[in-house]
Amino acid sequence: MPTLKLEDKEINYKIKKNKVVQLRLQYGNLLVKAPKNLPQEEIEKVLVDNKSWIEKRFDGIDSYILGGEIIYLGNNYPLETIITAVEIPYLSKEKDYFSLYTNSENSKIVKIAIDEWLKNQTKKIIVEKITKYKKIINVQPKEIYIEKLFYRWGSCSNFGNMKFNLRCAMLPDEIIDYVVVHELCHLIQLNHSKSFWLEVKKIMPDYERRQNWLNEEGNKLII
Repeated sequence: MPTLKLEDKEINYKIKKNKVVQLRLQYGNLLVKAPKNLPQEEIEKVLVDNKSWIEKRFDGIDSYILGGEIIYLGNNYPLETIITAVEIPYLSKEKDYFSLYTNSENSKIVKIAIDEWLKNQTKKIIVEKITKYKKIINVQPKEIYIEKLFYRWGSCSNFGNMKFNLRCAMLPDEIIDYVVVHELCHLIQLNHSKSFWLEVKKIMPDYERRQNWLNEEGNKLII
């Protein structure tokens, strides 16, 4: 197995055939994808040119990515990072892992790519659950927004508009149910009075269990 020599360590890497050159951090290992006939010296040049990127990945992944994993619907999935020629970095979910395609080491750009994927998934999930629960609760929300909220998972305005944290997609499915029911019940009681909680309990008798999980575990996901 070929070895890449860095200043203070040696990193073994695997080579796999591919139409274009790509570097991947896959399950903690460096994978080089390259055309079959590409000379070894050309592969080594690619590695040297991307030495900074490789060092950073092996020195520790940004905490936002949770140590090389992404949480989706309450489950942890391995994240492989692929450096390749893309105009805009993007995240893709495979069957049992995530792939992050990026041409940049900029952590802000990477976070934007992850947030964009989460935002799109959250919107799909929230809209589906609102469609289900609004009929049960007999309410009609107006505009639905998915945004980066700080220290909250959702909100409801006097006008019936709702906002949900773009990271709701990271929560377990039953917890997302609670967040949606909570906000929909605000269309009946726009407060946290005893009457409000009675409305929530009508729909979700075990809401306190879900609420406790959100308070204890959910806050760890709002970074």
